[in-house]
Amino acid sequence: MLALRQDLTLLPVEPDRDGHPAWVLHDPAQHRFFRFGTAEIGLLDAMARPEAPDAKAFLKANAARAEAFLGYLRQMNLLQGAGDAERQRLLQSRKQQSPGWLTWASRSYLSLRLPLLRPDAFLDATAGYMRWWFDPRMKYVMLALGLLGLALMLPRLDLFFATIAENFTPAGFLLYGIALVLVKIVHEFGHAYTAKHHGCRVPVMGVAFIVFWPILYTDTTDAWRLPSRAARVEIDVAGMKVEIAMAVLALLAWSLLPEGPLAAVCFMISTTSLLLTFAVNLNPLMRFDGYYLLSDWLGIENLQERATALARWRLREILFRLGDAPPEKPSNLLVVYALSAWAYRLLLTLSIAAFIYSFFFKLLGALLFAWQLWLYALKPMLKEVTLLAPLLPRLVRSGRAWFSLGIFAMGLLLLALPTDRSLSLPSYLRARDVVVIYAPMAGRVAALGAANGSQVAEGVPLLEIAVEDLALEIEQTERNAAMLRWQLEMQSLAPPWMRRGGVIEADLQATMTRLQSLQQQAGRTRIVAPFDGMVRDMLPDLGPGQWIGEGEAVFTLTSPQAWEVIAFVTESDAERLMPGADGRFVAGDGSRAALPVRVTAVDATALREFDQPYLLSLHGGPLQARSRPNGGAEPLRAYYRVRMTVLNPGAEAVTPAAHVLTGHVVLDVEPRSPVALGVTHMLAALRREASF
Repeated sequence: MLALRQDLTLLPVEPDRDGHPAWVLHDPAQHRFFRFGTAEIGLLDAMARPEAPDAKAFLKANAARAEAFLGYLRQMNLLQGAGDAERQRLLQSRKQQSPGWLTWASRSYLSLRLPLLRPDAFLDATAGYMRWWFDPRMKYVMLALGLLGLALMLPRLDLFFATIAENFTPAGFLLYGIALVLVKIVHEFGHAYTAKHHGCRVPVMGVAFIVFWPILYTDTTDAWRLPSRAARVEIDVAGMKVEIAMAVLALLAWSLLPEGPLAAVCFMISTTSLLLTFAVNLNPLMRFDGYYLLSDWLGIENLQERATALARWRLREILFRLGDAPPEKPSNLLVVYALSAWAYRLLLTLSIAAFIYSFFFKLLGALLFAWQLWLYALKPMLKEVTLLAPLLPRLVRSGRAWFSLGIFAMGLLLLALPTDRSLSLPSYLRARDVVVIYAPMAGRVAALGAANGSQVAEGVPLLEIAVEDLALEIEQTERNAAMLRWQLEMQSLAPPWMRRGGVIEADLQATMTRLQSLQQQAGRTRIVAPFDGMVRDMLPDLGPGQWIGEGEAVFTLTSPQAWEVIAFVTESDAERLMPGADGRFVAGDGSRAALPVRVTAVDATALREFDQPYLLSLHGGPLQARSRPNGGAEPLRAYYRVRMTVLNPGAEAVTPAAHVLTGHVVLDVEPRSPVALGVTHMLAALRREASF
């Protein structure tokens, strides 16, 4: 005869949604509650007296359900131990449920609870002072105060948002921290006093560390004793109701108080309460108020465990169609919830590990990333395979299992086939010969030999600058040189000049050297085209008579005869590129047809700094980069420069709208399978981060 443990208590609760009676089984040892309907109570009654004729008939008619229910009771350790085998099973179950220290540590950094207080006696003694809070008229009072606070705040809406921005300072964060602690303490006492109002015990209050962040909690599990679902929901939302009330009162106080410390504290409380209520507490995927609210609203105790069990059964049926009885009445909502909670938890833990890796201790971040991937993805898969091993004979006879295996094999085959035959790289097209013409010195434009966008031939004058001071200095130097020559010629007629002949000759040599230098400078004021090309990026309104400064970029001359493409490849893909590989350049703006290109060179070392701003993430491009304090930009990952030449550029390449055109290059490379690419990327990441 099978019987429940003697310390369990069966309590009647409100009927199910379909009107059938329901009961809750309280396990004080595990402090858990299990909700049963008429079918489960009937099975319990029949199992307790299996020799009775009606019980035998009932168990025979419901053999599959009885077997599944019995397994559930054993899994939850709700049956009395009978014999050495049963005691051994209980010990083994307890051992499996007790995680090792490594598993405990990896999970505890995500969520760890530390009980601090046993407040039940204190709540009993002070509950009378809180009766006013449960007066039905309080909600109308709070509604009126909230509307008044909004009416007073709306004319000061600009100040409200400006105050938020002003508080992003160390002092502001400190005030937010103080407000957060105050709000959370009152929040938890809201749960506690509401539970006590409905006659429940509150055994523990403490602090929970969610990703190293302390959050207070209150154990109100005893609320499952209540027969009224509305009462349980009231306990669940009590903390949020208190926070909203605090936000209402604090907002009203901020609207009425003059600027000062007290008004600042009220502002912090109002914004912190609203933020916590809507951004944190309502999240049903973690065990916050939103989780218990959803659990009570659905009338499903142990929501996460039951949803997980149902999702596991549903996946088994989809993949293998074994025909096993579900652990409870199937519900798509529970399956979706279980999958969402699993994905959210995995994403959260991996994000935390990535954050630690990026900003703190790289080795710890890498270990956490790998461990969480194992704990929440690979280990459950391995455990499921282990559980399916005894079912192998049934799996062999299942057509759906063979179909799922075929789909899985096809997926592996597709991953192993070398289907990736091309490589797309961010790149830009530019003229190979590009000269930026700078003003050699400050002056006035005397002549302009080309217009913006015009074609010029080699040797054609492009720009002539008139420098008045330079012309005057040349004229004066020429006169000085002529005077010194005359003195040398006439020194035989003038004894003083004869005595100074050596000095005059030295002065003449220095003057001629100066004159030659000035003439060279004058020659620089006349700029000619160094090659056949097109004038681009000319200064606006440039023309004769306009003054330009020394070193000012006047225009750019590009050669239409030769074009090249500069691309950037990551470390994991660099080894796939070899000189001679062909591809095509596709303009980012779609302004012209693809241009055929050929790889001419791949840099042997990764870039340390970008020499051009094109394609950088700082300007919305695909290359990850960050600014340097002293100017320039450095890559955030290893990039290698790839140089390519344009084959048969044609008219479209000769006349781009600018001398640089961004886009991407698609290159034909040696085909590789997705598996090989994944391994290559992983090894590249390990090599890149081997210095942590």
